[in-house]
Amino acid sequence: MDSRVVSSSFTNSEIGDNYIIKNAGNFVPYPDDLLQIANTTSAAGALELTCAMRLLFELRNEMDKKTGSPLELWIKKHGAKTIEKFNFLNEGNDFIGPVPYKQETDSKFFSVFIDPDQNHNLVNCIQQLENIAAYPFLKERLVNNDLMLHALWYDIHTGNVHLLSRQRQRFVEVNERSYFGLMQEVDAVSEEKN
Repeated sequence: MDSRVVSSSFTNSEIGDNYIIKNAGNFVPYPDDLLQIANTTSAAGALELTCAMRLLFELRNEMDKKTGSPLELWIKKHGAKTIEKFNFLNEGNDFIGPVPYKQETDSKFFSVFIDPDQNHNLVNCIQQLENIAAYPFLKERLVNNDLMLHALWYDIHTGNVHLLSRQRQRFVEVNERSYFGLMQEVDAVSEEKN
């Protein structure tokens, strides 16, 4: 893991040419125990994702099974909360939600309406935000407003960046028109916590 390295700069690659896996220590475990590997690392799952992709939503009905490929085992272990959130997207709400998420403190929730064309990407993005906020070593900093978490989503097809606006309850494209309003929202959340 090294944020200073921009792999496309030295591989001279375009979107879709390479799939770069960054993990602590740059270790890819030997595949002698796939169940153990799935419980401890994402490397095997990432390899399968790049070479033999199977979509997340195809596993929705198989979450209770303890068997599968490295990617399937990884998703079943670490993607269960994301898959639970998909249940909030249904015909009754035109597959836009709202989907509830925990804020930085366990007692507060916020809801997000999801773009139906990007529902898997956005639901997972926000779930990862919730997962990060659940780490015990971050709790005190989050509660004391020493740390703020934000969800960004990059649309590789358009090149646009979207920021989760809790006030607007949706992802908003960051551009010249939205930038100052989004920054005011971030400042307001910061002041509200103080």
